[in-house]
Amino acid sequence: VRWCSMLTALAEAIEEVEIGADPDALAAVLALSSRLDARISAAVAAVDASRLWEVDGATSMTAWLAERGGRAARDVREARLVARLPATAAAWADGTLPGGHVEAVCANLDDHLVGVFARHEAAVLPALARLPVADCATAMQAWRALAEDREPPPERPHALHASRLPDGHLAVDGNLDGETGEVVAPIDPHGREG
Repeated sequence: VRWCSMLTALAEAIEEVEIGADPDALAAVLALSSRLDARISAAVAAVDASRLWEVDGATSMTAWLAERGGRAARDVREARLVARLPATAAAWADGTLPGGHVEAVCANLDDHLVGVFARHEAAVLPALARLPVADCATAMQAWRALAEDREPPPERPHALHASRLPDGHLAVDGNLDGETGEVVAPIDPHGREG
């Protein structure tokens, strides 16, 4: 199997690596490590999305990773976010965006804001990549503050469901905004529902 031979070659290469007290060599190895982390993150997202962790009897991807020495919750959260950010994933994988920058990006995202950042990532990433990690974190905190101020929270969808009961009546359940609700249950000028 191809992946088996690749992992064997990687393991052998790791055994042979001697970095020593060489800042340039250390920086090069850290850059390679970050690129490997990007590929690991993509694999975590793929295994998680396919729920393949269930094959080993795990209760979640986090539990599966914890049993194998991963950083578990953080790795899974980061993998899920990056999987929704194609430009960030590509920049991390090709070494344009170091892992510390990816951590700074993910630390400032949640399920709602990841969609907002996805719309901006192509414009924002080149600037973030040029910053030191600490400045990237500060820039992402500022971006988050602006995004939270400008992005309205997601609206609850309008929904109305009616089911016919055995006696011929209708059971109705739903969620309507004020304007649409006014049509269904108008309020008279005295504040009473009609």
